[in-house]
Amino acid sequence: MFPKKSPSYSTIEDHEMTKMPQDDTPDPDSYHLLPSSIGNPSAKVLISWLDCGSILVAVLALTVAIAVVWNHSAANHLGQTNQLVVVGFALTVMSLCAQRQMLLAAVSVEAWRGSSTLANYDALLKKSVFSQELSVVPRFVLLILIVLPLALSVVYKKFSGGSSTVSESFGNSEWGYISRPGWPWSGNGISGAVDAYVPFWDDVGMNRTYGYNLYVASNTTAAILDTPRSDDTQSIRASLRLGEFVIINTTTNATVAEYNEIPASQRGDSLFWGALGEAKGFINHTISMNFGLFSQITAPSENSTEIFLSIWDVTNDETFESTAQRFIQTRRQCMGTWNISASNISLIKAELLETSDDQIIIQQTALNLGDWFTELLAEYNYRWYPPVNLQNTQINTFPPLVASIVWARLVSHNCYQNVNKDDQIPSHTARTLYEKPASDVHMERTSVTLKRSGWLLFVLAITPALTILAVLIKALLYSVPVSDEFGLISLLSGVKQDDLAILRGAGLSGKLGENVKVRFEVLSETGNNGVTERRVQVALERSGSAATKTIPGARKVEKGVLYG
Repeated sequence: MFPKKSPSYSTIEDHEMTKMPQDDTPDPDSYHLLPSSIGNPSAKVLISWLDCGSILVAVLALTVAIAVVWNHSAANHLGQTNQLVVVGFALTVMSLCAQRQMLLAAVSVEAWRGSSTLANYDALLKKSVFSQELSVVPRFVLLILIVLPLALSVVYKKFSGGSSTVSESFGNSEWGYISRPGWPWSGNGISGAVDAYVPFWDDVGMNRTYGYNLYVASNTTAAILDTPRSDDTQSIRASLRLGEFVIINTTTNATVAEYNEIPASQRGDSLFWGALGEAKGFINHTISMNFGLFSQITAPSENSTEIFLSIWDVTNDETFESTAQRFIQTRRQCMGTWNISASNISLIKAELLETSDDQIIIQQTALNLGDWFTELLAEYNYRWYPPVNLQNTQINTFPPLVASIVWARLVSHNCYQNVNKDDQIPSHTARTLYEKPASDVHMERTSVTLKRSGWLLFVLAITPALTILAVLIKALLYSVPVSDEFGLISLLSGVKQDDLAILRGAGLSGKLGENVKVRFEVLSETGNNGVTERRVQVALERSGSAATKTIPGARKVEKGVLYG
């Protein structure tokens, strides 16, 4: 509507707007409107700023939702809980963009049909899907607007339970003879040997890893890998959320025990066994295990490169020499992979390499293994108390036991591990603690995130697609006199005063006794002063009455022209 005491406009042939100077008081006869009208005329555009903004915001929200799911760094940083929050917010934003555009598209379609009812427009403007007189198509549109956001808010949560993995820096670190985090080391290493060995004893096997750092390579070889300082692993564990875990992979040193077959010529040679004590300083530590069983560790006090273990039954005429097993201890390099979770750290993969480390710590450390660990042979007596699942009696349970006791004894002497012991091993000479640069340790963090699925992408793209579709429908129906600001005022401003009489009685109830048809007409009229007025007129008709003929001169909305 044209305001009072405002300049009027004239439309030339190419529809450009030119301001025409007029008298301060326009002639009311030229407008067919009341002089007190306050409506603001406007021109319709093919694609409005609101259309562009809705599409842009919807696409931006879709991009954010896709990024937090498909980008591993973003997904890993947020975690599944925060992903659900961000994606849920993005779905809400996309839904808001789609709702207004779909409503306007539905109104445009109703106006284009030319035979819609006032109840349809009323329900669309109020988003009242339960209106009794509502037609099928508007009701379907309103159902989509209600059900779709609710359905999407449920469906996208069904994609929980995925994972995202990113590489991170472990940083410069120190590795060596270090017990598992949280283990209170004290004494001479007996409890440490038990802690390392029991996972194997409970589930005997070969070519497998056990616990924190034990690797049983074969029936003859076992190794215990060096590990990082507890501070490094504990800081990682403290940063892990529920379901998260970290995988670290590196080449480290390992204490290896290998079974070495004693030739028959040596096993029956008394001179060979006598030379162990006289020439090599081996000391025998024997205990009686009852019922004729004895166990013994024969080892030197200092050089633990070579030791002998035996369990024999005197009732079967067995001796130490006839049942003894020889083990050679070395330091070798080993590839190791650890899994670090909030509750546990475990070695999950290992591979012994042929590369040897220096042997100083094995050769020049007084461990006195027989003094402290002979009882463990009786405790883990594979001849008397075999493991429950030891199906194959040929499996040798001694190699991992030897590796465990040598490693545990060295840990008890490590100056990093036990700072109060008098017989500490100098770390700089014994290689019990050494630095590894960040480049030597590969670390990956895996978090619980939403699954990356094409169906999830489909779910996320539904509402932006509907937004774009609604804008395209509005553009195709450009000639229909429905703009982005269409509402109750738009309807009332165009209704003829005589037509309003049929609505009387519904002021409070908002309900009509029968359907009222709505028809939009675009009129162009020239007043006595030559000024052309273009306006939208809304005709209301009872559904049972004869259709009113279209007013002569009624036409479609034109581009760039003001309409009142």
